[in-house]
Amino acid sequence: MTVGLQREKVGEDTFKGTDDKARVSGRGFSLSSLGAVYALIVILILWQVIGSMMDPIYISTPVLVYKNLYAMLFGQHQIWHDIAVSAVEMYVGLAIALVLGSVLGLLIGRSKVARSTLAPYINFLNATPIVITLPLMAIWVGVNQKARIIFIVILALWPVLLNVAAGCRNVSGRYTELGSSAGLTRFEMIRKIIVPGVLPYFLTGARISAGLVVIGVVVSEMEVSLVGLGYLLASYASGFQTAKLLAVFAISTSFGLVNVGVLTLISRKWAPWVATEKRGR
Repeated sequence: MTVGLQREKVGEDTFKGTDDKARVSGRGFSLSSLGAVYALIVILILWQVIGSMMDPIYISTPVLVYKNLYAMLFGQHQIWHDIAVSAVEMYVGLAIALVLGSVLGLLIGRSKVARSTLAPYINFLNATPIVITLPLMAIWVGVNQKARIIFIVILALWPVLLNVAAGCRNVSGRYTELGSSAGLTRFEMIRKIIVPGVLPYFLTGARISAGLVVIGVVVSEMEVSLVGLGYLLASYASGFQTAKLLAVFAISTSFGLVNVGVLTLISRKWAPWVATEKRGR
């Protein structure tokens, strides 16, 4: 009860007046979005003009890319199978990375023994070029979906793990002291104090990982797959089919934009004070 009252008081004092800041920053956001749209239109026009004067093998044009994208999505149904394969690998890998990274991050952040024991190995693995693990996965697991998912997990694990561990260490000692004085068990301390304090750090790491899983899918499918968006990218690149290559590139990029956008909305819902603070800067 004491912890809840203290946190409620802190929330009232800290976040007072954020509605006014949000309204002001909302107008700024609208202006910046309008500027981004204008910039995109200018880029597309320049691309169309320059691309029309060059060999389509090298640069293609937005019109050709759009025609090929439309044909892939609504004319060649095979692309939907590749999209589905990539989506399954992407989101399974992301889910595993989020859960595993959160658990390890909490363990390392809250336990000095775990931190001192695992820190050398984590630093070594984090400094290792992740791409070199892909052929190892192919040898150990085989050229299959498991190898690609494991690679995606390894790639996306670190932002969540490191951010959650940092968040645990940065949780105010005053709250943990209040929890101890209130007689909270270790599990209750984690659930009621540590997790809410770590949530902004977790969401930051999750947004980074949501972008990395797209890279992981594309790279792994280019190397150890005969299906998926990454395989299509490699296939069209080897055949100098630039318009189709850019169309698949657009599909792959849309996954990253959707992933980051969804997690941004979740951040505003679950940790609105973080989004408000960033917009106010």
